[in-house]
Amino acid sequence: MRVALIAEKDAPASEPAPSAVSGLVLDEVAALADADETALPISDGQDAADVLAPQGSGAYLWSWRAPYFYCHYSDRVQHSAYVRAMEEVVDHFLHDRGLGVGKMLEERAWIPVVSRARVRLTADAHMEEIVHTVFTVQDFIKDMSYTATFDCYVRRGDRLVRTATGTIMHGYAISRGEKAGTVALLDEDTKKALTGDRA
Repeated sequence: MRVALIAEKDAPASEPAPSAVSGLVLDEVAALADADETALPISDGQDAADVLAPQGSGAYLWSWRAPYFYCHYSDRVQHSAYVRAMEEVVDHFLHDRGLGVGKMLEERAWIPVVSRARVRLTADAHMEEIVHTVFTVQDFIKDMSYTATFDCYVRRGDRLVRTATGTIMHGYAISRGEKAGTVALLDEDTKKALTGDRA
C-alpha cells in the first residue's frame, strides 16, 4: 500500500506538514512518481465510446458522475471510490453480457469469487466530473478464472485523461449441490460472452 497526502488548494488555513510526513505531501495525484498519466486524443464529434470501447474491442464502457460522497471532504475522487467503481463496473459488465450475478446464481449456482484486485490512482478526477470506466477481459487461466483491466478517464478538452487504473482476477465458485465449494469451469459460451467474442 502507498500513502500520499494531497494538499487541498482551497483550504482556509494550513500548517506545514510535520517533517516525518512532509515527503508524502503532493499538490496533485499526477505528481506521484509512478502516476504515468495516459491521455488519449478525442476529436470533435467523437464520444468516449468511440475512443475507449470501439466496435470489436471487447471493451465495456460505463460512465458515471462523481458524487460528493466519493470525494470524502475533498473535491477529488478518492481511492475507495475507485474500488467501489471497480465492483460496480463488473456488475454492469456481467449483466450486459448476459451473465448477471443473480441469473448465474439461479441457473448455475455460480457465485463470483475475486482472488485479486488492485487499483492505482494516476491523476485527479473532481467532484461532478463524468468518469468513463473501461473494463476489458484480457486472459483466461485454466478455464477457472479471468483477468481484466479497469481504467478510468475524464475528458479535458480534446483529451481523455486516465485518472485510475487497475486489474482484477475473477472466477466463480459453485454454491450448492454436489460440487458446492469447488471452482466452476468456464465453458466456451461463457468465455465468448466475457470477451464480447472479439476476433
